Amino acid sequence: MSKMIELREGDVLIRHVRNGWEVLTPNEVDPEYIDTWVYDDTVGIHKALQQLLWDHLSAWFQSKHHGGLVVDVSDKGREEEEDE
Repeated sequence: MSKMIELREGDVLIRHVRNGWEVLTPNEVDPEYIDTWVYDDTVGIHKALQQLLWDHLSAWFQSKHHGGLVVDVSDKGREEEEDE
């Protein structure tokens, strides 16, 4: 049994695809339509995700006066960083 995903105002659906990330949100003017954004991984899969999160969830990020998400992208693994 399969169900259709029902997106409502304010919903953000993020999915990882072969060449990056896809975001689906209801259109602000006509919620019957779905807006689609693709963040391809040519800049790197982690940087693409970081940009996607900022573009669609920036209200949830830490600001000067409020707590929130902080996302860092590192080119090194934890073990390599610890060795420095």
